[in-house]
Amino acid sequence: MTLHLTASAPALPAGRADVPPALEAVIARALRRRPENRYQSAAELLGDLSNLDAVDTSRLLAGASPGPPMRGVPVGADARVWRFAGLVAVSFVTAVAAIVTASVLLR
Repeated sequence: MTLHLTASAPALPAGRADVPPALEAVIARALRRRPENRYQSAAELLGDLSNLDAVDTSRLLAGASPGPPMRGVPVGADARVWRFAGLVAVSFVTAVAAIVTASVLLR
């Protein structure tokens, strides 16, 4: 998941002659890092997929550069408390599972 925030999706292999450039452009737009640069609806994506002959590849490939890495939203104190509570809960469940497993195996 972190790689998606810092690097662009890999391009389709150049040796694939069976993939038309318009389909490659549609896939590139669907995989763009920033949501505002992707398709805004499934209907918009379906429209381009249905009419690949009419797709303007120069328009779709424009702005495909990754740009600067995305930064996360600052996490407030409330979110940190909930993350800590989740960590404690997971640790507790793991410890209980280990104790139950050990008691079953050592019978």
